[in-house]
Amino acid sequence: MTHDFELPDFDEASASQIPALLELVNLGYTYLSRAEVAAMRDNASQYVLREIAFKALRRINGENISDKSIRDAIYEVEQIHLGGGVFQASEEVYSLLLAGRSVPELAGGRRVSPQMRFVDFREPANNAFHVCAEFEVSEGHDRRLDIVLFVNGFPFAVIENKKESVKVGEAVAQMVRNQGRNETPKFFLFPQILVAANVRELKYGTMLTPARFYAHWKEKDADPRAVDAAVAAVIHQPVDPEVVRRIAGDQIRQAYVPPEARAVTEQDRGIHSLLRRERLLDLVRNFILYDNNLKKIARYPQYFAIQKAMRRLKTFDANGRRKGGLIWHTQGSGKILTMVMLVKCLIDDPEIVLPRVVVVTDRRDLDRQISETFAACNIKKDVFRTRSAKELLRLIREKDQRVITALIHKFEASKAERDFTDDDPNLFILIDEAHRTQGGQANTELNLILPKACQIGFTGTPLMKKEKAKGRKGPAKVIKASERKFGGIIDAYTISEAEADGVVLPLIYQPRFVEQTVQQAMLDRFYDQITRDLTDEQQKDLQKKFNSSQIVEETSQRIETIALDILEHFRPFRDTGLKAQIVAPSKYAAVMFRKAFDLLGDDGAEVIISDTADQEEDDQLPAHKREVAQWLEEEKHRHGASLEAREKKLIRDFRDNPDGVRMLIVVDKLLTGFDAPRNSFLYLAKQLKDHNLLQAIARVNRLFDGDEGREAKVNGFVIDYSKNAKNLRDAMGLFASYDPEDVDRALLNTGEKIREM
Repeated sequence: MTHDFELPDFDEASASQIPALLELVNLGYTYLSRAEVAAMRDNASQYVLREIAFKALRRINGENISDKSIRDAIYEVEQIHLGGGVFQASEEVYSLLLAGRSVPELAGGRRVSPQMRFVDFREPANNAFHVCAEFEVSEGHDRRLDIVLFVNGFPFAVIENKKESVKVGEAVAQMVRNQGRNETPKFFLFPQILVAANVRELKYGTMLTPARFYAHWKEKDADPRAVDAAVAAVIHQPVDPEVVRRIAGDQIRQAYVPPEARAVTEQDRGIHSLLRRERLLDLVRNFILYDNNLKKIARYPQYFAIQKAMRRLKTFDANGRRKGGLIWHTQGSGKILTMVMLVKCLIDDPEIVLPRVVVVTDRRDLDRQISETFAACNIKKDVFRTRSAKELLRLIREKDQRVITALIHKFEASKAERDFTDDDPNLFILIDEAHRTQGGQANTELNLILPKACQIGFTGTPLMKKEKAKGRKGPAKVIKASERKFGGIIDAYTISEAEADGVVLPLIYQPRFVEQTVQQAMLDRFYDQITRDLTDEQQKDLQKKFNSSQIVEETSQRIETIALDILEHFRPFRDTGLKAQIVAPSKYAAVMFRKAFDLLGDDGAEVIISDTADQEEDDQLPAHKREVAQWLEEEKHRHGASLEAREKKLIRDFRDNPDGVRMLIVVDKLLTGFDAPRNSFLYLAKQLKDHNLLQAIARVNRLFDGDEGREAKVNGFVIDYSKNAKNLRDAMGLFASYDPEDVDRALLNTGEKIREM
């Protein structure tokens, strides 16, 4: 069979590829020439360097593992096939590399099954690290990969190099192309980190990471001068001339001479940060997840937040309690996955014996999302979502080793039945939406029953400006109730940082105020009509909870006007695969929006509200309550007594089906923690304030690569019909209570965007 492999680009080799190889050699990788690699392989479809693998595995495993078992295990990894899909095969390879496998042996005349390791993650120096250039792979196509890094003979990382004049996006596109179904997908079951570099820029991802999600790496909170000094010490270290000669020869650059001194490049920094031996193994072991058929690798804010948290929780206060803290990462930065990775680190840390984990939040939809994400990521602990306070107490009493998820109010509800305390210092409470769950009786009960549990709060709510206090020395310091509660901020990652990193999209704000003047006399007659059958006490109670502005917000004229405007605004995007959320002021208004859309001939909108119409304060008028109750009964008749299955189906259709439900009408649901990247338009027909507003608008700032043949999402849009936001100044006034550093560039006004363009 004749193979048609591309030759290396000379300029690319001198500017990017050779410097990368020399840096990797100085980082402790042994260079293998193309001739050496060819001699180790039967053909271009063999990806494991078997003899290196055998010698390395023989060294890191005990004498109770036979040579035959080692060779059989290597063969087994190579034989994993794609019949069950590329993600399943990739996860099988990853699991073997991480955990090893049990092998059958005879010891003293009886059968035993010791665990054989593929990698020694605890002692990186025990492993064999190699690097080669122009690695040929052959499947559906023949490809030659610029640089491949091996750990114990298994491909662990790939670098695609480009010269400085070529955009790094081309290197990313080539990396993505090579993983295609008709390209070389089987090879990419092995490498865990994929790097694209062009000297000036470096991005990384993992298997089948979409091009848009390749990320930059930064050494967070590190002194840039110290970072560059460490990198310079590596790249300026002399390399054995014979190694240089072999590297240059493989690139057909025999005359290449390494410069005596050169400036540190972004490529140098990225390779040093991601691929030095200890960091590579740490990232692979602790910071890669499989989440619903998506392989994901941590971004730098997640990595450093978890590293800081792990260092902090290994210290104790005077009462023998591990120190916790607050991880403040803006919405859209992967907060739940940060929790999962933190738990993964807790499980694998040898200093923490039998860690137990309880994840707490304050909303059912968030609780469900958290439990589903933990379950999908398939870490070493199972997950259990508690249904009652009694069940929560039982699991704590039994010291259940699963990840337990619970609503915060279950701790308060368990007060009467609490007859014990659990003072295990290896119990960790991860508290989502920490700004909302830090106080109250439920939190008090949590602390009474779990007095030594380490508490780590997570929030994306900006730090409040009014809570700033001037320190004794230096500038003003942000002091927040959440920060005081949890013992200080572990790590912070702001909106502006996330946008600069390309983690979230810019938001464009567009005020579309619906002018509607209602005379007071008319309101008075309307009020008299709706309250004529109520007692004096009922009328007083209604006055407390309902005002004329709410009546205006719920009038059919306003709802129909907004509904028509939404359809007109959204019409150009109907067939793009992008979706929208409409935030209604009440459940009654949500139902009326749906009816208005029906009258206007649009069947792409669905209502998602909770099934508690008789308890909601936002529907105080009896007629409105009846309307909502009737709608709920009709939906139950169509979908069954519980609307949870209907809700899950609609959310799945909205999130995953480009031609499915186009708009979701909500009141309070799905405004926090709801992650649907194709969700691009937020139509606000309801007043939202402070953190509620910021959490809501973050629903539409997620990255979305676009469906096949359709354009990618480039912005999120906030279309505001709320009466306190007639113009941008009023809207930004909602953020006046926040530290401006935390909401910097959170919203762009339509007019400003047009002038900028």
